[in-house]
Amino acid sequence: MVLRKFGRRYIVILAIELVISAGAILTLVYASSEMAAFHTSTSSTSTLTFFFPRSDSLSGDRWVKIRALNDNSTWGLGPPVNNQYSYDAQQVIGWINSLKPNVLFRFVSGNQDPFVPVPTCTSCAPMNIQQFLQASLDACASSRCVIVPRISLNEFVQGTLFTTSHNLLSMQLNPPMRYLSLDDWTTFAETYSPATVQYVLQQLYSQGWLGISISCDFASYTTEPYAKFITIGEACVNGQTWQPLFGQLGAMKNLSSIRITTLDFTFPTQVAPLQAMPTDSVASILQNLAGNQSQDGYVFVYTIIQGRWDATTMNTASSGEFHGASLLQVMNSLMQKFN
Repeated sequence: MVLRKFGRRYIVILAIELVISAGAILTLVYASSEMAAFHTSTSSTSTLTFFFPRSDSLSGDRWVKIRALNDNSTWGLGPPVNNQYSYDAQQVIGWINSLKPNVLFRFVSGNQDPFVPVPTCTSCAPMNIQQFLQASLDACASSRCVIVPRISLNEFVQGTLFTTSHNLLSMQLNPPMRYLSLDDWTTFAETYSPATVQYVLQQLYSQGWLGISISCDFASYTTEPYAKFITIGEACVNGQTWQPLFGQLGAMKNLSSIRITTLDFTFPTQVAPLQAMPTDSVASILQNLAGNQSQDGYVFVYTIIQGRWDATTMNTASSGEFHGASLLQVMNSLMQKFN
């Protein structure tokens, strides 16, 4: 029995880890009532097959991040003012139709009820979450487009991780969600044993996920035995030089299971410094990061809206290099050129 701290709470973890044979582990974990409901199982640790839809060149993929839906089916593009949200479903679908991405990265976060309505324009027919997600996929570049949802690993200790995961997998979409991005990694990895972490990853694959990504703090854990279960690498940007964190990129390249590595420049600690800059400077940073994808070996994630970051409202100077374009328009041009 192990007493571990998770945030401000302490939880009791009872874990029995027995090596059954080379490459197989039996793990019993009772961290919550949800975990107790899962049957003990053996899982192979052999090399995973990676099915992520992608072109032959890293620079050929278009990854777009718009946090349209937050946990528990709440609209992510708010908050509402006078009962009106900042953006409605038709506007989001319009951005997707213009950008033509292949991947809608972290488009939804956490559990979603497919029948909850989403905000629509005043003259538009009502639309629920499932209809909105399907319309978003239909507006993408082709049938290769996928939604990669986000789940916080805090849900594991809350007892909802596998329920949320199952519900997202079960949503009736074409194509369905089969690639997952896990967030809040460090606390999770420092709280649980490597064998328990591996169990969680194996359980997610056994549910039906085909690929898993973890936010860029995973780069410090690539030598752990469970690292072989991560198939999508995420790297971040140095908030002072605004260059990729090349140590993170290198760690991902050294991990044989990684099939594609992305670069994200709008993690929460970076948004405020970016917003304090002249928009032309931000556009130049975007141009540099997008232009170096092929030589540095990553796919750039174009963040349109997430939290306080809103590329649709940040405009460059009319007399400058970008001629008054919004950052959304700048990103569209960069995708046309480099992706």
